[in-house]
Amino acid sequence: MSTTFSDYGQRFAELNSIGQLMHDIALSGDQVKMLGGGNPALIPEVMQAFREQFAALAQDEALTYVMGRYSGPEGDRACLEALAEYFQSRGWPVQPENIVLSNGSQNAFFCLFNLLCGPRQGAMRKLLLPITPEYIGYDDSPIHPGSIVSRRPEIALIGERFFKYRLDLDLHIADDIGALCVSRPTNPTGNVIDDQELELLRQSAAAKGIPLIVDNAYGAPFPNIMAEDIETPWQPGMIMCMSLSKIGLPALRTGIIVADVEIADALRSMNATMNLAPSNLGPAIITPLLRSRKIDALCEQHIRPYYRERTQRALAALEQYAGELPWRVHQPEG
Repeated sequence: MSTTFSDYGQRFAELNSIGQLMHDIALSGDQVKMLGGGNPALIPEVMQAFREQFAALAQDEALTYVMGRYSGPEGDRACLEALAEYFQSRGWPVQPENIVLSNGSQNAFFCLFNLLCGPRQGAMRKLLLPITPEYIGYDDSPIHPGSIVSRRPEIALIGERFFKYRLDLDLHIADDIGALCVSRPTNPTGNVIDDQELELLRQSAAAKGIPLIVDNAYGAPFPNIMAEDIETPWQPGMIMCMSLSKIGLPALRTGIIVADVEIADALRSMNATMNLAPSNLGPAIITPLLRSRKIDALCEQHIRPYYRERTQRALAALEQYAGELPWRVHQPEG
């Protein structure tokens, strides 16, 4: 029997770009080496810290709650309080009510893009990617085709081997734009827009009365897979999206969204409809690490140095095996 899908169903029933990527990741292993997207590294010292948290949790009565009770649709309250305190210590003006957990950041982007973009009162509101290339997973998130528009970057050549994508500072935001979105660092290029560029985006979005979404999955304060010490501070009007995936816990599907209360409340409602509630396991693992600030030590002593060494090794291999060819790579910033 041939099933007839709705327009919505047909869009998501077809194999899409992010679906193909995840299919390839599932098949990767000794025979397939992923040079694009892939699982985060299983860094021994980091995984040991997580095992210790699992072991402590298994001996605690709290495990009954973690496995046997729903959280609220915003996520585990203790984790939200720990996150708020952690962010406040870094100068972010947030309260627990500004934070919502999701079942992974991909789920968060689906909710945000469709909350802020699409048909509204007969007109189409769009999402603007102000600098590309960008994360492939964005493209398949909007329900309505044509919801995403983008801008080409300026390209700066650096030395003999590197180049860098830069934001076009003459940024025009059309009246049909409902939100801006930028990743920092960017997947897949490792580009990090500088503080001046980020502030321009924030001010430009604020002038239009629309949010600036910052995909901070690789950024500071965790996992802080950055070449330089660059903060990504949250301010009202911004939506900061983070994740436990890149610290080494992708299967726990825990996303973190920091936003104005109005947007956080809407995400809570969407969570209830789509998921009932986020998973409790990721919050149970990360909350003690936030309170003790051990998360910072794991990032600075293990996660960040690991990826820095891998970057240097890759560049050395390129120089060794392709040194006579005319090649350049994006300046590795994250």
